[in-house]
Amino acid sequence: AGICNIAALRGAPPKGQDRWEVTEGGFSCALDLVKYMRSNYGDYFSIQVAGYPEGHPDRITKVSELGRPMSEREKARQVDVEGEAYVCSDEDYEIELNYLKEKCDAGGDVIITQLFYDFDHFKNWVADVRAKGITAPIFPGIM
Repeated sequence: AGICNIAALRGAPPKGQDRWEVTEGGFSCALDLVKYMRSNYGDYFSIQVAGYPEGHPDRITKVSELGRPMSEREKARQVDVEGEAYVCSDEDYEIELNYLKEKCDAGGDVIITQLFYDFDHFKNWVADVRAKGITAPIFPGIM
């Protein structure tokens, strides 16, 4: 079929389902898919993985629910949705960066980002990604 580029994404929950759930016999996360492709197909596929400059949607919470004042880094990442302030906590942001490194170390060739509205979020996130030793090209985009 000539397919040689794969975007390895966990995916969103099916329509009508609030949370994503593992399908029996399926992959539990994008990292599992990346590892599977590399172990079974070597370098045949170019694998794109997801990056989240503002934090993964599952890790973004209302600022009012943080239970503490925001750090300066969190203040820089804060986003407003319909008048409500949201942020990916520093702790969850670090988890996301480490997970992105795992996906790249497992064979992710390129990072495609989730949509973002503030270039400064992206610029700071790229610096954080590079500080983790991740060298994969980064394409800002929409998923």
